[in-house]
Amino acid sequence: MLSVPMPVGEILDRISILTIRRKRKGLSQNQLEYLGDLKEAVRHLRNWEELSEQVTLLNHYNELLWELEDQIRSVIDRDTIAKTALEIIKTNDSRCEAKAQINRLTNSTGELKQYTRGAQNA
Repeated sequence: MLSVPMPVGEILDRISILTIRRKRKGLSQNQLEYLGDLKEAVRHLRNWEELSEQVTLLNHYNELLWELEDQIRSVIDRDTIAKTALEIIKTNDSRCEAKAQINRLTNSTGELKQYTRGAQNA
């Protein structure tokens, strides 16, 4: 087994995304195994009550991002694409903040992705 340090927020984010994908498109056997490994990695967490609000937000943002990305794929109108792209940026900023809050609550360290708040610059 390979051990890779990863912040708890990133693990919970990947679980959220894979769970959404499983509902909407299904998962390959490798993806199902990976999902199981990720769930096992966070099974030991003791502060689920404290994390529940942020995990709920993370799931909400990932569902919203999935919907917005589906909209972009189905639209050919440039204005709609631009508006939806900005909404994706804003939602992703909120998603990243939820992950950061999870990492603070779990004292989780590791490489964190840094994003510029692109929606404010657009």
